[in-house]
Order: sequence, then structure tokens, then C-alpha cells
Amino acid sequence: MCGKKKESAVAHEGKIKIHLEKDCRYVIAERVADGLLLSEVAEQSDMPDIRTIRRWMRENPKFREEVLAAQAMVAYESAMEARRIARGDAGFSTGDIQRDKLLIETDKWFAERLVPEFNKVVKVEENPNTYLPAPGPGAD
Repeated sequence: MCGKKKESAVAHEGKIKIHLEKDCRYVIAERVADGLLLSEVAEQSDMPDIRTIRRWMRENPKFREEVLAAQAMVAYESAMEARRIARGDAGFSTGDIQRDKLLIETDKWFAERLVPEFNKVVKVEENPNTYLPAPGPGAD
């Protein structure tokens, strides 16, 4: 499918190499969507090294978009997992409030790094006045 040895073996045959790169790119995006970091993908024996992956992302806007979309999916899943921990859903919450808070903060941090737009949403939600109703009559 997509291997360092295979790529070097067919490097002289441009047409085959391009096909191989397309296969590799699909597999890379799929593995990122499964939650692996690009560096973790690159460490796998059947994948090209991280420099090659980054070069492909620079040279191929479509591949870059696919990887970024995969990372956005992972960020969304992290945010949903944090939400389920906060709600105390079985299988997600540890029952230890401090541990759950750490898990939520870690998921939030991770999502913000993968998709910077998450940062804007989180900052709004952190403002406690955002969701408070207007004070009623006679309130100080």
C-alpha cells in the first residue's frame, strides 16, 4: 500500500510514484482522522517520514485540506468527549472531579491546537456573564 521501501523502489518511475503518493495521502488522512498525530503516522513502518508528509502538505493544497479536515474531526470528537465527561456520562467520567477537570482541560487544549477556531468558541463560553439572565427588578 504505502511504504518507505516501496516508494524508494519506484522513485524512478514517475507515474507509479504519483499513484503511490495518492494512496499514501489517503491513508495518512484516514489515520489522522482516527486520532493519530502526523508524527505518529510517520513513525509507522508503512508510512513515509514526517518531512515527506509535510512536504506533500505544502505542495498539495487538496491533501493539506484533507489532513486539516481530519484534524478538525478529531478536535470535534475531543470537544464532544470533554462534554460527555463534564455531564458525567458513564464510560467517560472517572467519578473524580479533579481528574475529570484535567481530562476536559486537556481535550480543550488539544482541540484548540488542532483547530484554532475552537479557541474563539471556548473563550466565549468561559465568560460566566454570557449565559446569565438579566437581573430582575430590585437587583443590585
